[in-house]
Amino acid sequence: MLRLLRPDESVDSVFAIDLKRLRGEGLTGLILDIDNTIMPYSRLEIPPAVMRWIEEAEEENFDICFVSNTLQKRAEFVESTFGLPAYSQCMKPMTRYLIRAQRSIDSSPENIAMIGDQIFTDIVAGNRAGCHTILVDPLEDRDFVLTRGLRWLESFLR
Repeated sequence: MLRLLRPDESVDSVFAIDLKRLRGEGLTGLILDIDNTIMPYSRLEIPPAVMRWIEEAEEENFDICFVSNTLQKRAEFVESTFGLPAYSQCMKPMTRYLIRAQRSIDSSPENIAMIGDQIFTDIVAGNRAGCHTILVDPLEDRDFVLTRGLRWLESFLR
């Protein structure tokens, strides 16, 4: 049970993820959370530095998909911005949409990194699905009310 709560890696942000190293380790796909991982929870905008990082990941030939518990309009914004699949209201830590994402990027779990800012949703879902998991610090302190409670619990695990 505790294994599900432990990410394979923990970094400050997506910018600290060594894409070349991941590629060298055989990873070919990235599944990214949206809220507070690539986009602040409080705004419908993607920071320019995150845009560049995702472009860099594509240049490294990663297949990318977004899987989030966020609202549909936020996922649609991400999908239209990048032209990549983005799923909303995924009910992570359930794995249904991670499996769908694996199919959409045509990769198997052992070749995918799940990247997100929450242990109880992103990391547990990624571990349950058999992905390499990377925990990032949230982009901002503002969160959905339920997430704030989960973050308090997560503070004991970090």
